[in-house]
Amino acid sequence: MTQDTKFLEQTIALSVHKNFWAASACEQFPNRIYTKTIMPGPGRFGSNRNPINNLTIALEGYIYYLRHRPKLIIFGSANRIVPWFARLKKLGLLPNVKLLATTQSYWQDDEIRYLDKVIIYSRREIELRAKSIRSKYHFIPLPADGNYKTLPSAVNNKEKSYIFAGGGAGRDFATLIDAVRDLDIQLKIVTFSPQSLNYDRELPSNCTVYWRMPPQEFLTIMAKSTFVIVPLKKGEYPHGHTTIVQALRMGKTVITNRNSSADNYVINGHNGILIPAGDTNACKQAITTLWQDDTLRQSYEKQAQLEVDKLTYTAYAAQLTKLCQELIK
Repeated sequence: MTQDTKFLEQTIALSVHKNFWAASACEQFPNRIYTKTIMPGPGRFGSNRNPINNLTIALEGYIYYLRHRPKLIIFGSANRIVPWFARLKKLGLLPNVKLLATTQSYWQDDEIRYLDKVIIYSRREIELRAKSIRSKYHFIPLPADGNYKTLPSAVNNKEKSYIFAGGGAGRDFATLIDAVRDLDIQLKIVTFSPQSLNYDRELPSNCTVYWRMPPQEFLTIMAKSTFVIVPLKKGEYPHGHTTIVQALRMGKTVITNRNSSADNYVINGHNGILIPAGDTNACKQAITTLWQDDTLRQSYEKQAQLEVDKLTYTAYAAQLTKLCQELIK
């Protein structure tokens, strides 16, 4: 550990062993406790959601606090235990320690009051919270999950392949499917289930749908595409950022919706196109423009490629470390 990060010895990170907290970039945080898989299983009580697994890491974390008295507790992907620690803080059972939540979750305002900082991946979410707790939120760009070193790429290829859309929560695949129905362009969609697809009509012949698959396979299909579309529904809370940053991390041009906080990542006319939510004609026009205008699409790709370093685990670790230092001091 370098001298600059010596203060991290005064922290403890509680997390599920995945994404950033399973990568080498997190190793500068020397004290980490990961969720034990005591009760494995799929569905809403799967390994990362099972109350017994979460209770185990919560107990381990509190015992560590009692023994070592760290100055900061960091909650990684174990976001379901955050309300428990907020209650401990409220009851005076966590004196002289600060709480930092690093995952985007929608806790109640009275729980947020007992946290010192909550990292968010969309600035718009700050506006959705009570004014009295807006100072609790700290924006850091979401890092792109996945292994990008061995992925194939269609970026800047003269021969176009297909367009790609993926994800599940808050997606408006119906508008996208209707937009491509009469186009001579292949669309590949990867989503969780028929419920997340939410399309009860016959699919057009140029649309192929894949269901849930391993993350790296998902990224491979995205990587081979000519550009990426993230069609979002209008909603109170921001969503879609994971797929957006994965596409940008590959240097892809992205079409997505304005007023959904995607504009923290996609700038209209700079590295992609922002369109109104639910507008079939606007979606069709944006797809047609990027498919036909190679010069325009490649200019967006170049801009995306210039900013990929901002979406890496290394960049996230640097900003997280800086925030931890500010909280401890």
